[in-house]
Amino acid sequence: MKNKFKYHIITVGLMFLLGSCTDWMELEPEDKLIRQEFWQKKGDVEAVVAATYDAFRETSLKSLMMGEVRADMVYFNPNQFGDYVKIAESDIQYDNPEVKWEKYYFTINLANTLIQFMPEVLENDKLFTETEMQRIHAEMLFLRSLTYFYLVRLYKDVPLLLSASSSDTVDFYVEESDEAVVLNQIINDLEYAETIALSKENTDENTAQFMSDLTLFKGRANKYAIQTLLADVYLWKEDYQKCIEYCDKVIGSNLYSLENETDWFKIYVPGNSKESIFEVQYSEANKETNPIYDVLLPIVGGLRATLYDWVLEELFSASDVRVVNERYGPISKYTLIDNEETGLRRDYSQKDANFIYYRYAEILLMKAEALAELNRFSESQELINEVALRAESPAVFIDQSISAFRAAILDERAREFAFEGKRWFDLLRFAKRNMFENKTLVINILLSKASEEKRPILRGRILDPNGFYLPIPEDDIKYNDKLNQNPYYDR
Repeated sequence: MKNKFKYHIITVGLMFLLGSCTDWMELEPEDKLIRQEFWQKKGDVEAVVAATYDAFRETSLKSLMMGEVRADMVYFNPNQFGDYVKIAESDIQYDNPEVKWEKYYFTINLANTLIQFMPEVLENDKLFTETEMQRIHAEMLFLRSLTYFYLVRLYKDVPLLLSASSSDTVDFYVEESDEAVVLNQIINDLEYAETIALSKENTDENTAQFMSDLTLFKGRANKYAIQTLLADVYLWKEDYQKCIEYCDKVIGSNLYSLENETDWFKIYVPGNSKESIFEVQYSEANKETNPIYDVLLPIVGGLRATLYDWVLEELFSASDVRVVNERYGPISKYTLIDNEETGLRRDYSQKDANFIYYRYAEILLMKAEALAELNRFSESQELINEVALRAESPAVFIDQSISAFRAAILDERAREFAFEGKRWFDLLRFAKRNMFENKTLVINILLSKASEEKRPILRGRILDPNGFYLPIPEDDIKYNDKLNQNPYYDR
């Protein structure tokens, strides 16, 4: 095998073996198989689309874990999550198996493969139309962009691959690209995808049927999911006016609204609620189970991940419906099947809760954050309260200062998205604003999670913001001499 920075290549057999033990860097490209035995008919495209969503779904648990493990809300049992706990304690080595990024790049390569080879099917099968190809192209740009957005927030500078691993003529000795380059690529891709994606304005006969099927409309990327991701990326880039612009596009679609306090639990049970924008689908009928139940929240036995005491004691009011009950607190959204105080716990046939990436509440809170950064405080407060009041949380009255609004928004996001894999990215976004002006926000949390004997050493090192990101995985540094390790881990 050649020691190249390589990614999985599509074959009919590999598409449905995402869980195999084959190392992702050891597969040679199979150009003949792809070119001559595949990409002949519409069904080939549909199979790879399904495989790409399946691959993206395989990243969901890691994204949730990474979105919480270094933050301050979720405690992970070290007996089950030793490698993750090392990351939480800032004892991070590039040979830690949880640092690997192969599942993310597997998704990217599948998306790249579809984008590259779909035009051949357009020529070979008259049943496959230009409109269908464009919509799938938009979906693949969304999945690739969202995957890169996770990579950038976790690793900062990462290899940017825009071609499929389909031939030895492609150079996979790829150096990492600067975070800004990757973000600009994401924006360019998404702004193009927005113009060709499925939307309510489409007039072909399949649009109404597609939009009426919640599993499809909420579970596959459309124009509004793309606009939501753009808003999120612009917020990360501190381009607040563009963030507001894209939030307003989603709001203006009139397709989404908040569930009221009585129906709030519908967001999670059964899912695909009226405020859902994009969520990864699971179906027990199809023997698909969300791995959160086997890994973090087993149906039988004690929970392996819980919320720290301060979350319930300091963050939530007694009336807040997002607590649900005192035993499980906000984790009830996953563990129970109704929102009654005595709600029944899920059983073995109910492990199919969807993984929600974006919903309407986030649009409102992203816009509130962007408005606050532009000193439009009264408008920001109105949106914060719109989210809070629907959960029967007391109205928020905020001092007219940016520091007060930042604190209020962080708190409201913590309440709204508890245990949804967003906390660390929220903290990092707030810390890095204005060239890491508020990096002590993250530093204090990281120090509190480190062991007492390691804290003095970490205190000096963690002043370097590169330490807020993960190292490039060991195998990739080993096999690709163009990659440069995050300098924080080269000391």
